[in-house]
Amino acid sequence: MQTFRGKSVSKGHKLFQSHHVQEVVEIRDSGGGFIHGKVTPQTRVNNRPYDVKVEVNLDRTVRRTECTCKAGLSVRGCKHVAAVCIFINNECTQSKTDQPQCWNQPRESQVEKYKKGCTIAQMFPGQEHLIDCNATYTFNDVQNVPYCTEGSLFGQYIQSEKDIEPLREIARRRGKRKKKRI
Repeated sequence: MQTFRGKSVSKGHKLFQSHHVQEVVEIRDSGGGFIHGKVTPQTRVNNRPYDVKVEVNLDRTVRRTECTCKAGLSVRGCKHVAAVCIFINNECTQSKTDQPQCWNQPRESQVEKYKKGCTIAQMFPGQEHLIDCNATYTFNDVQNVPYCTEGSLFGQYIQSEKDIEPLREIARRRGKRKKKRI
């Protein structure tokens, strides 16, 4: 059974959390199995990733490790090997099909530039029942849609005479239409 050097496990865990572990494949056979993976270097992320190979027994204990980094040549495993082992043993490891699609998505600049507006409920939180107004409803004969009367709106939501004038004009027009129908 192989053991890791002192800080290799904690450093490997940081590599795993930083998503430096990629292309991990596990091949099982009658004698145990092999785990192959690539780990992006921690500091030189544009360099080629290190190739990591781990040989395991049937009981999943590490038999032998290899890594293409300088520390990977030692008998005790390096942080890259530890990162691959942590990746394999992590319960929430996802396959590509478990993740949301990443193609055909707008760029961040487009999302920021063409923001969608917000809903009325978001603009006026806590006022979900604006149509209620503690008022009696009158119904439009054509559409059967409730609307608030002038008095109920003035009491709760309208602050000045300037706010009420457009509503009076709408009420006058509606009154004229109803008289024409009768």
